[in-house]
This record gives sequence, C-alpha cells and structure tokens, in this order.
Amino acid sequence: MKQRQAKRKFISDDASSETREFMQECRPKIDTDYAKRIRLQTRAELLNSHPSDEPKITINRMSDDECDSSQLVISYSFAATPFGNIMIASTSKGICSVEFCDDRITAVKNLNDSFPKAILREATNDVHQHVAALFCKGRCNMGEIKLHVRANEFRMRVWNVLLRIPFGGLASYSDIAAAIGNQRAARAVGSAVGDNPVALIIPCHRVILSTGQPGSYRWGDTRKAAIIAWEADTLCRLSD
Repeated sequence: MKQRQAKRKFISDDASSETREFMQECRPKIDTDYAKRIRLQTRAELLNSHPSDEPKITINRMSDDECDSSQLVISYSFAATPFGNIMIASTSKGICSVEFCDDRITAVKNLNDSFPKAILREATNDVHQHVAALFCKGRCNMGEIKLHVRANEFRMRVWNVLLRIPFGGLASYSDIAAAIGNQRAARAVGSAVGDNPVALIIPCHRVILSTGQPGSYRWGDTRKAAIIAWEADTLCRLSD
C-alpha cells in the first residue's frame, strides 16, 4: 500500500522545471462538463463495438515461465516526453514496460524487481525510438506496436478494451466493465487499470471517474490531467 501511494504524488520533486510548468499549464484546460460529454461519446463507441481509429497494438501475453526464465533478455532505454522522462523496456517479442521515471536508478531497480531472473541491458532500438517520438510530435496514430506483458485473462480483457478508447476519448471504470460484459466488475476493472505496466500506449490515463473528474493515476494525478488536456488540444489543432 505504501508503495502505491508513493507513486500517486502529483509531480516529483525531481521533475524538470519545464515538465512541471508544462503539466501545470495543461491541467486547467479540461473541465468536468467537457469530460462528461467526451465520455458519453466514447461509451457509445465501446458498447456498439465500432472500429477504433487507434493504432494496431497487439498484446502478447507473457507466460509465468517466460517471466521467470533466466534466458529472458530485456533491453531498456530512457527518453524525455513533455510529461516527464520515461523508461521503455522490451523483450524480443515486444514492449514489456513503459514507466514514467524521475530517477533512473530506481526505475531500473523496479524493472529488476518485476523480472528478477531476466538479463537487463541498457540499449535502445527502433521500437524504443518509435515510442519515444510519439509523445513529442502530437501524433494520434501510433502505428503498429507489439506488447509483451505479464497478465491474467481478466487484465488482458480490460487492457484490450483500453486500446479501443480513441485518442482524446475518455471512459469511466463502469464503462470499461460494461464493455467487457460485466457491469458489476468496476472495482476489479479499477485494479486492472491501475496495474497497467505500459503507460501511454495502453491508455489507462483515459479512464476517468463518472463525475468527469480525472481521478487517480499511478504516475501522478496532475500528470494524468495534463495528458488528457494535451490530447484534447492536439485533436483541436488537427481539426483546424
């Protein structure tokens, strides 16, 4: 519990002044009336199973044997985004982690804790560079991306629904529960959303409260509000 609470502080004291200023500027741009309206539009899309304009992202499930294997090789690298630094990690099958990180040593330790037997190598590749570029160019379409994450069946269902939330869209936990066919599972959905290991690509930041408030985010509430505002502003600029 203490570890999760620590991740939910607004902006790290180690964040750059530019990042802090950018996020504080973005945060006031989204009001609850706007959020409610976008949420209703997104809910209709999810429940009617309309094709999404989101990128073709494939989630490959990492087995327990793969995760615990000493033969698992994970490459990781760091990149800057308007919302803070991120660490991108991948296996030969796809991206396994994207985390906001203000301290590189802690980030690598967390990755090692998640994959204690894996061989970790700091090395960038084309996939890492592609992901890093997405959040500096205001692109709505990510292209094809393969993920390789450890998850049970329920999390896979929830995360695949999150991938159907379009850029700039918003959905509530109850909307996600309805989309997976279990309206009573909102609390379990919340846990699955909070456990998402791939920030931004699996867009857990687009899940808000039914009141229109952004709600909490494992990488900081202010950061979540800023990303939502940035996506809304990007859509507005692209439509002009």
